[in-house]
Amino acid sequence: MRIKKERFPLIMKDDVEVRDLEELREHFELSRILNYYGDGSLLKWLDLWYFADEADLIRGLNEDDPEYKIKLCEILGIDNEEIVWYRERLDYLKQYTTDKNILKNIDNVAFDSEELYDLLDDENVKEIYLCANEFKFPSGVWRKRNRHYHGIGGTVIIVQSKNLINFDELGITFDDAIKFDDAYEELVKKAFKDMPVEKKFTFYASNKSTEIESKTVDFSIR
Repeated sequence: MRIKKERFPLIMKDDVEVRDLEELREHFELSRILNYYGDGSLLKWLDLWYFADEADLIRGLNEDDPEYKIKLCEILGIDNEEIVWYRERLDYLKQYTTDKNILKNIDNVAFDSEELYDLLDDENVKEIYLCANEFKFPSGVWRKRNRHYHGIGGTVIIVQSKNLINFDELGITFDDAIKFDDAYEELVKKAFKDMPVEKKFTFYASNKSTEIESKTVDFSIR
């Protein structure tokens, strides 16, 4: 008795079941394709439906290549608005860095404050890259603890707080490429000048961590 293989569909945009590449292109959704690629379902699907050439090419992809997601979609014959948008973001980021580690983490790059907030909505994102812009950090941002921020191409953080922020306590760190706005820099300078020496903590000024002693600074997040 012949054993029949179970040929499953992929569930794509609007929960449409697709069984060939034409249907996949018509109902394409990048996030779902990447999930299927990541868990092996895409390759299995291609093999079951006899798309051998595409499966071989995808097996040859290098995930360390910053453009592997674009190449994956090119192999599948997809070049819709979502891929054009993704390619434009990558090309823009390349104007500021050639670091492959940053380029391959483009999904964690913010180009403006709203994109930063979108990344903060995801509790799994602990490293965030801020690119070539001013980013507003209201109090809610500081409540997202245990984050590391990378600066790319002249990043400035506008700290919307009248008080110094105890970054150590919040588990928040920055790399040296990030600068703070002038108002916060002035707040730091004044606090450093006026503080009595009693209690140690760490804050950031001019991109460098500085240890001082004080018990007079109000660290409440406002």
